[in-house]
Amino acid sequence: MDPTGEDVLERVLLIVVLLVALAGCAGCGGNGDASGCSEDADCPPGRYCQLASGTCVYDCTHDIECPLGYRCTARGRCEEACEPTNGGVEDCDGVDNDCDGSTDEELEDRPCHRENEHGRCDGTGACVDGQWVCEAAVPVPEECDGLDNDCDGATDEDLTASCPLTEGVCAGAERSCLGQQGWTECDYGPDHEPGEETRCDGLDNDCDGATDEDLTRGDCVNENEHGSCAGVEVCEAGDWVCDAPVPEAEQCDGVDNDCDGLTDEGADPTDTCEIGAAANDGIDNNCDGMTDEPGGCMVRVTFGEVDAYIDVYESTVYTSSRCTGTAYGQAANDYPAEWQAGPGPAGVTLYACSVPDVRPSAWITLHQARRACQAHGKRLCTKAEWSVACGGTELLEFTYGSSYEPEACNTFSAGNEGSVQAGSMEDCLSPFGTYDMSGNLWEWVAEVCDWDINRHAIQGGAFHCEYCDENDVCTDCDLDNPDHQDTIDSRHRCHYPNQSWWCAGPMSQTDRYGFRCCMDPP
Repeated sequence: MDPTGEDVLERVLLIVVLLVALAGCAGCGGNGDASGCSEDADCPPGRYCQLASGTCVYDCTHDIECPLGYRCTARGRCEEACEPTNGGVEDCDGVDNDCDGSTDEELEDRPCHRENEHGRCDGTGACVDGQWVCEAAVPVPEECDGLDNDCDGATDEDLTASCPLTEGVCAGAERSCLGQQGWTECDYGPDHEPGEETRCDGLDNDCDGATDEDLTRGDCVNENEHGSCAGVEVCEAGDWVCDAPVPEAEQCDGVDNDCDGLTDEGADPTDTCEIGAAANDGIDNNCDGMTDEPGGCMVRVTFGEVDAYIDVYESTVYTSSRCTGTAYGQAANDYPAEWQAGPGPAGVTLYACSVPDVRPSAWITLHQARRACQAHGKRLCTKAEWSVACGGTELLEFTYGSSYEPEACNTFSAGNEGSVQAGSMEDCLSPFGTYDMSGNLWEWVAEVCDWDINRHAIQGGAFHCEYCDENDVCTDCDLDNPDHQDTIDSRHRCHYPNQSWWCAGPMSQTDRYGFRCCMDPP
């Protein structure tokens, strides 16, 4: 639209006024003089500092003095015109909504709150950098600090906490909140003892997880018919008890059971074999009165003129004097050829060992059995020694009693087709504690046969039995045949001297011939 004559006249008059004002103020400083300026604040109201010249100037006093699209600011500058927003009402948005040259001015604070699972806290919101910022606290769980942390109007309400000590008598103890003064002291009750425990009451008084630990008091004695053992009183399960051992009859266990300062004295022998490391440790491990007896388990046999040590078990032949290493003759005639041939330059030595739970050696001649015993410093048993060990001081007919029992030992009637492990048939035990003297293997003894000096005596019978009639026709023994009974009985008897016996050629080797060793007492 073209301006009217009045508009043109008004603009001309304003321009004239402006020119007059500029002419009158040329060179004016911030204090009304020409001292110059460095920033707008150095200038009087209605003027700004022109940095290029360092003088206070103004462009306008009214919007009409500015070019189209510009307005006159309070400092007398023509700036780009402002479009009112938000209906010309100032809001917190970083915009000069009322186009007065100021942004977000004079906005009043407003109510606000912060809320979460712990509660709601009210506060005041203020406009900061074009955004409303709520200054309310963030709700947190109540703490013992004298503050209303969850903003529910109550301070430190119902606050309790577990005490540091939680074991023993201290279990379940709690403390209460005193606000800014902190927590109350923990009351652990009358049974609590700070520091080390002193009471023997079955309680964990010092709350360390252990009860009545390390509590001792004066000396004490346990005494009975076996002896007297000294110790000290210790607390156990809330009672004072004497920690001394209870005296017992001396046992063969390497312990001074009766507390007399001696170990294993008078103890009954055990069936422990001194083999392996125990073969030469200098200890009488089985209390049989002999230290490191050679070749395993032996027992002393005394009766009348007989006094000797005899192997508890039928012998097994080993490569090592400790009764370890390779065992021979258990399932086959597998002895080394050099040893089979007898002493020679090869120098092969095998050892007779009396050990349980292994098959004894068979396929052995009288001479080989004698050499295996001698390798341990022992010898073949005499018939008298063997017979006493078998029948005991009562001279029993069989190792287990006075009459033949088919299933007691490993004989033909027990159903085994060969030898069994030494000592495995518990009923085949003699009064002196030797095993398998009836059955399992025939055993060589020292004497020659009284009816044929070219033969040697064998004792105890074997797992196999043959009956031979007057025509030397032989069949397996039969318990139900009365004609066989004498043969069966005589084979497995203990045969005390001057009774009947059996004999075999000294070079005989079968799966039924074995041996055990004897030795004189040290």
